[in-house]
Amino acid sequence: MEDPSENPPENPNQLISMEHMQQLFQMFQTLNKSSTNIEPVTSQTVRVAEKLNFTNYTKWCKLMQIAIGGRGRLNHIIVNPISPDDPEYQQWAQKDSMVISWIIENIDGDLVNQFLDYKTARDLWKGIETLLSSGRDELQIYDLNTKATSMKQGIDTIEVYFSKLNTLWKEIDRRMPNPMKCAEDITLFNSFIQRQRLYQFLAGVNDSLDKEKRDILNLDPLPTIDAAYATIRREIARRGIMTGNSSLERGPSEIGSGLVTQRRSDSSFSRSDSSFRREDKTHLKCSHCGGTKHTKEGCFKLIGYPEWWEDLRQRKAATKVTKTGGKANAAIGEGEPTSEASSTTVTNRRAGTGEASSTSVTDRRTGCSDGADHWSWY
Repeated sequence: MEDPSENPPENPNQLISMEHMQQLFQMFQTLNKSSTNIEPVTSQTVRVAEKLNFTNYTKWCKLMQIAIGGRGRLNHIIVNPISPDDPEYQQWAQKDSMVISWIIENIDGDLVNQFLDYKTARDLWKGIETLLSSGRDELQIYDLNTKATSMKQGIDTIEVYFSKLNTLWKEIDRRMPNPMKCAEDITLFNSFIQRQRLYQFLAGVNDSLDKEKRDILNLDPLPTIDAAYATIRREIARRGIMTGNSSLERGPSEIGSGLVTQRRSDSSFSRSDSSFRREDKTHLKCSHCGGTKHTKEGCFKLIGYPEWWEDLRQRKAATKVTKTGGKANAAIGEGEPTSEASSTTVTNRRAGTGEASSTSVTDRRTGCSDGADHWSWY
């Protein structure tokens, strides 16, 4: 007969011992580790800006490397496949098939049939490179370097010119990667290449910026290409802002164009404001005093004369118009101004001769007599 103490009946209210809790905790840890090794069935779709065709392999290759590397699968195209005998081969094959699908989806329809029979993503990647890459084609490298060396800014903006140069330099770098192995040698080689390209960039910038180019070359140490470009660009923007003329770059910068537009707007406003001050009042007539260039509402005889009115009359009375011996003294004769024409003789003496000629100038007042106009004086 069994001893009940050895196999006690199960009691749902019985407390769990610490030993049982540790066993449960270890079991959960084991399950968690095994679940992390399971590759999810669903996968993200990879789309790059351009599908592979016969002409864009270099650009497409770079875009695909970025996309695949961003999903942690870059080793599938740059490292040889693992052996089928490897315990993790099944999981690796699942991931590799996913990478193959990403590559196939980004190949143009005219080419895709040529790449459906590859077993691994690495083999597919090498097959595309063999078929479409020009590799280290010395003729193309020569052509790219010739274009970069001879390129000039010309009528292009500094932004367009710099972008064109950068495109050529990147194509050269893809076909001629840094050949050095040691880290120090790699740095020195890159520094040498950057200096040569700084010279290329400055040589192509328009001659109107020669002073700025000399200032950059006199710096020690020499700035990077990006820093030199930023300096030239700021100077072009400064010139456009200060002169209000954007003809140097076929269009002002954002700041420059705003200031130029503001100047033009201010100028237009000044002209319109001046026109407003010269408003024609000849058609106005006062119904109270019969005077012109004002109305009854503004007639000083009704609303009263302003404080400056008497001072104005005294200044007009104290001034006389005399023009003799080449000197002109502007004056308004005593009494009230009239709209009648007056004749003034002006004597002109020619320099170096004793001859004198007199010219009769007719001076027609644009103002009106005080009796006719108590409000306006021009």
